[in-house]
Amino acid sequence: MAVWILQALAGDLESAFAAAADTAYSSYTRIPSEEFTLSLTEEFLARNAQATQLGVKVPGIIGAKGGTLTFKTGIPGATTNAGAVVTANAAFSELIRACGYAQQLDTGGVVATPATGATTTNVPMTDSTGIDVGSMILTRSEARFVTANSANALTVTPALTTIPVAADTVYASAWYRTSDTDPGTITFVAKRDGHIYRLYGAKGSVKIPDFSAAQRPMLEWTFQINHFDSTEPSGTFPTLTMPAQLVANSSPFYFGSTLTAVAGFSFDPARTVNPRPSTA
Repeated sequence: MAVWILQALAGDLESAFAAAADTAYSSYTRIPSEEFTLSLTEEFLARNAQATQLGVKVPGIIGAKGGTLTFKTGIPGATTNAGAVVTANAAFSELIRACGYAQQLDTGGVVATPATGATTTNVPMTDSTGIDVGSMILTRSEARFVTANSANALTVTPALTTIPVAADTVYASAWYRTSDTDPGTITFVAKRDGHIYRLYGAKGSVKIPDFSAAQRPMLEWTFQINHFDSTEPSGTFPTLTMPAQLVANSSPFYFGSTLTAVAGFSFDPARTVNPRPSTA
């Protein structure tokens, strides 16, 4: 069994399925991957042609290439502090979209001055148009779901602990919904102990494996690869930036609107990627 000591991973969304992303590293994002595994396959197609002499063989040809890439990452917060008039940004945006999710980046704001009509479930804002129903906000240090947005006022659930006051910051979120949008695929560049692989047409799934209180929750990624080669983009491999990681402390769990004590958590959306063979 091979033990890989040096390894690194970067990715860039494709504009069309299995069409290599940008040819320059400057467009790629470095991925802080852990427990990285790469299994590549390459078919050999024999050509059993007849010959005029004994012992003469016709060389075969290389058929379809593919494989599977798996890795884990920690769960970071947003890469942008999406406060007043600031749009949220997610650390793993390209990876999530390549797992079949549509992206929504909301824009934060502030509680109106005066905060007329404010309650623990009603958050009046100067301008709430940057926040979508179904998303999450953070205000008064509490994260809440937005169930309605009308006349510059948000309805949130569960109820806040305290009533918002004028000029409180309402932080927005980056959030994702299941989608079958194509191409929704990504090109990876993987480096392993002096070897380089460019992986095309990768589409995947992501889940949160089981973790316990006070542990570091992780995202577990699995990608199917359509094709690969050893062509390296130009420029310099992206620098690794480690985002701040979440730890399961001060992490309340709500069952509906009821705060519920839990000792651990996991989530698997049970989405799978199924290849569609084609001669195209």
